[in-house]
Amino acid sequence: MKKLAALLAFVPLTVASKQVLAADASAQDGKRWSGVHAGVGAGYQWANAQVESHYDYYGDCPDFSCSSTSNGSSQLNAAIFAIDVGADYQFANNVVIGAGADYTTGQSSEEKIVVTDMASTHQVKNTWSVYSRLGYAFNDRFLAYGLLGWTNAQVNESYDLTTPAVQYTYSDWRHGLTTGAGLETAITPKVSLKVEYRFTPLNGADHANATYGFGSADDVSLHRVQVTLNYKF
Repeated sequence: MKKLAALLAFVPLTVASKQVLAADASAQDGKRWSGVHAGVGAGYQWANAQVESHYDYYGDCPDFSCSSTSNGSSQLNAAIFAIDVGADYQFANNVVIGAGADYTTGQSSEEKIVVTDMASTHQVKNTWSVYSRLGYAFNDRFLAYGLLGWTNAQVNESYDLTTPAVQYTYSDWRHGLTTGAGLETAITPKVSLKVEYRFTPLNGADHANATYGFGSADDVSLHRVQVTLNYKF
């Protein structure tokens, strides 16, 4: 009976040790970072808006050839929340490649740019991105990577003229090339946490109304710092 009891006690220990060894082997065979993952995140986004405005006070040059030109800039800040999905593959030399997509929601502060007889406000709202990443796994705990992707962002604009008292509002989806870098750490075999920075210069937009001799051109660039908690399936 004592031998049987010792044998029964040895069996679960053997199974547990085999599971640990299998997990270690999986981490060492170049597959630790391979797999499909999904996660949620939060972060901080700030945008720089550069605006050049043209305004013809007398209404005699609708092509803006004799209008006044003013320049201004503002910074738009927002807390953001994100949903992220993607897949990665780790090679035997610890190089990791991956692709993914994310959607962020958040509404930046409105900053007013005041120029001669006109004020403009910009606001950045939701964004979505597709991206690829290339990284190196230092071990089964840490992965450093660079990121390249494409981002669309919803930009709202408002222009208030004082002479005459007219307001124009626009809502555009801007896009641009995204670059970034990040560090990901494994908390458990299934859960990881990544911190990354991204930069996206969005395409510019031009707006004009010849009736009131008004026109504007602006450029918006996005900066984002984000923390994402991922689960690997």
